Amino acid sequence: MDAFAIESAKIGTVLIVRTKGYLDEQAGKQVVETCTSADLAKPPILVLNFSASPVINSSGASKILELFEKIVLEKSGKIAFVGLSRMTQGFFKVVGLLEQGGLFDREEEAVRSLQGIQ
Repeated sequence: MDAFAIESAKIGTVLIVRTKGYLDEQAGKQVVETCTSADLAKPPILVLNFSASPVINSSGASKILELFEKIVLEKSGKIAFVGLSRMTQGFFKVVGLLEQGGLFDREEEAVRSLQGIQ
């Protein structure tokens, strides 16, 4: 399996984080660090693109839940998800991540939605 990789970019006030490879606890920590160390808008606005990470194990998912709590619950921010596998969608739905964060097929759709653009 390929080594985990992460990249980020900004579109206006939206931070986009793209992952590649197996997302376990260590990779989840990298996602949290990338997002929390970035110069974020107030409130923070994130798009997490997991299109190239088809497998997110339970430890990795718990780190995404931790990030969600920090961004959405503590800082009143917004998070959108892109490219979730069916299994990950199911898990995120059960733990409530998809109720507060949107699910999109493409980054562009997520960014427009978070910026309030139709």
